[in-house]
Amino acid sequence: MANRLAGPSSIPGPAMAPPPSSAFLNASRIPFPPTVDGGKGWVQLPLEPTSAGRAAPTTLCGADFTNMVGGVDSTGVTHGFTTRAGTTGDAVANASETIHSYPNADAAAAAFGHAQKIAAASGCHTTINGSTYDYSVVAGTTTSDGFSIQIVNDGDESIREYIVVKGTNVAQLNIQYFNHKSSDTPSTDQQVLAALAAALP
Repeated sequence: MANRLAGPSSIPGPAMAPPPSSAFLNASRIPFPPTVDGGKGWVQLPLEPTSAGRAAPTTLCGADFTNMVGGVDSTGVTHGFTTRAGTTGDAVANASETIHSYPNADAAAAAFGHAQKIAAASGCHTTINGSTYDYSVVAGTTTSDGFSIQIVNDGDESIREYIVVKGTNVAQLNIQYFNHKSSDTPSTDQQVLAALAAALP
């Protein structure tokens, strides 16, 4: 367990087989506020190709919020979802689940532990394309193998993060709601974390 809070490796590791489709949550198991888009739910986007791992962020705002888990010794596969509303078809919410696979359980635990430290921040401040953003973090649910947090930007954007570790895999589910806040509850968070862990091989 000494390696659990060590940083993710910066040394490329061997190629890992991608996780099976059954390791991912389907659209019906991802939380979705029923008041958004008339409750139509998620639409799955085309499957993204397997990607090589990249260095883990060192700060909350150093992450793009869809990649709080890192390590160049990993590979990642992402399933993306969106929902659109109105005549313009603007996205009102996006979601993605990325499963990071590592060469061994110690490497996966180290990456998970690093994500926990990043998520423990109370907030952060950043500038994107000349605009300034202040993010605050609200702790969600913590289990033996996962945790959730909510990240809020000035009240008009709400991001939910769910991260779990199991064996050689770490799954991150990112849900981003635009112009409204998530209606998820702690009980919902616990259900999502349990579903993520149960699906992982």
